[in-house]
Amino acid sequence: MDTQSSSSKKKFSLKKFILPVFLLVVAIGVGTYFASKAGLDKALFKQALDTWIEQSEKRAAADGLDLSIAYDEVTIAGGFITRHAIIHNLRVTQTTLQQTPTKVVYRTAVVKFLPNSHDFKNFTLQLPAPLEKIENGQGDVSASLVSETPLVIEVRPMTLNGENYQQIRHKLSPKITIKHLVGQEAIGAEEATPSLTPRYESIEITSENGIMNYLANDKTMLLAQASFAADNIRIVPIGNEQKTISIAAISSNFEDNLNPKKNNKMTLDFSLDNLVANDEYIANTPISLMVNFAYVGAKPETPEQLAAATPQQTSFKLSNFALHTKAAKLDATADFVTSSDDILPVGTATVTMTDLPAWRKILADAQLSDIKTEEVANTFLLRTVGERLVDATDVTLDINRARGGTFEVGKVTLEEVMAIVFGGMRTPLDSPAPAALLEKPAEKTTPSMPKNQAEDVKPDAEKAQEVSTPAPAKASE
Repeated sequence: MDTQSSSSKKKFSLKKFILPVFLLVVAIGVGTYFASKAGLDKALFKQALDTWIEQSEKRAAADGLDLSIAYDEVTIAGGFITRHAIIHNLRVTQTTLQQTPTKVVYRTAVVKFLPNSHDFKNFTLQLPAPLEKIENGQGDVSASLVSETPLVIEVRPMTLNGENYQQIRHKLSPKITIKHLVGQEAIGAEEATPSLTPRYESIEITSENGIMNYLANDKTMLLAQASFAADNIRIVPIGNEQKTISIAAISSNFEDNLNPKKNNKMTLDFSLDNLVANDEYIANTPISLMVNFAYVGAKPETPEQLAAATPQQTSFKLSNFALHTKAAKLDATADFVTSSDDILPVGTATVTMTDLPAWRKILADAQLSDIKTEEVANTFLLRTVGERLVDATDVTLDINRARGGTFEVGKVTLEEVMAIVFGGMRTPLDSPAPAALLEKPAEKTTPSMPKNQAEDVKPDAEKAQEVSTPAPAKASE
């Protein structure tokens, strides 16, 4: 018997598989909450569930989604205290609206609905069977999620700022296994017609103290709050253990609410601590990342709406961005506000790169940098901070804009930075730094480039047109 691979690997996205299934199942639970008001009578429960499914499909259609939800039957099980409903063979089908429509089916064999209060307002969903995904609506399972313990989702209603919400809590299983289809194998003798057998790869994820919390609007299901935390996470590709990733801890918290002035307040706090992997798979570990961001103001849909906001209403603040690897660090902060009389943000930002030679190696090893990009980066550093790329070690870049002024990036304007980057202005790495590049231009109203820079700064070789450089303004004596 001969075995041959008949197709190349398909890309698999863990996020694209888990998140849609999880949210869809949670939506089922929220809808079932309304059904629970009628009590756990089979006929009434089924009627309410069917009504909710019909309303959900209509809502999805209004949002441009082709969604259908189906199940085989509903049964009632348990005694007086443990009485609960069971939805059998739940299937959620989504059809993409493209030139060639495709169907994706998410399914699970059993969903249990358990009331946690006498009025059934608080309830728990249990999913003891695997979650499966089938592409094109038929054929082999393309991905599945198997949990060591049943997936448990707790739901209870609450009120926030006069709005009704559903609070959703999920405690992660200590171990889950994701199996995904990577191709088909042809098995059989060369002279015979081979049979195709699906070939899968699996990823095992273990963690401790894993908790996910969501606060969703009762009508729109839009998230108002979301948080996630877990410790001692290990992601292990089965059969390819050298690509194991370990993370000491992850925590994330997102909020989108109205403040007392009825302005939207969005905050994001994220922390990833001590990611470790084999250097041949992910270089320069351990890696840590921390982000703290806040926005206060209206949710502008257009630049005009953004410009109409006042400083008291709209602010952007990055209080901390810290990406630290074994060899290098990148830190940034920013604080800007907008107003109705100034279309551009006003404020300051600071970016610091520690151990620039290490960053150059990281980018080169990842094939994200070549001689052209380095020569453009050399021009950028010469103009903004006055250092050559080959000489710089730790670089701090200040960005600021005063009301009515232009953005200043180090020693030059944003317009000049754009001319350097998009114009492919290259300075050879071994060229001496021209004095004009190390001086802050006398005027910043328009982009300019001194003539004595033209020999060392050249356009990208692939561009045929000549780059003109206006003469610098004479300094007053």
